[in-house]
Amino acid sequence: MDKVVTAYINAIESSQRKDDILILVDLLARSTGEEPKMWGTSIISFGMYHYVYDSGREGDAPRSGLSNRKQAIVLYGLHIADDTHPNHQLIDQIGTHKTGKGCLYVAKLEDIDIAVLEKMVRNSLESDK
Repeated sequence: MDKVVTAYINAIESSQRKDDILILVDLLARSTGEEPKMWGTSIISFGMYHYVYDSGREGDAPRSGLSNRKQAIVLYGLHIADDTHPNHQLIDQIGTHKTGKGCLYVAKLEDIDIAVLEKMVRNSLESDK
């Protein structure tokens, strides 16, 4: 694992949160086939994609990612805001969570069904092709 990612994880104070992050890093690395890398100072990313908006604005962003925040672990790239995406229906099966603008917030991994999360990650990667 990248030294910067390792340092980010090692800086997490809660041992339970650190363990949850390590499990998620392993799940995302296996599911995406990508090595974890830091994107900015607080997001562990797995693969990148280039986007171009109709306005002409463009940039790069992680295909999948996660971040340790004070209140929850945030997962990115799951396409949950798109009501036509298969993950929009799976969100009801994942367990205790909150959602933001396309993000999934999970307080503890024991609150969710990891198999459903893994399916959501794979669905997202398939739809990105």
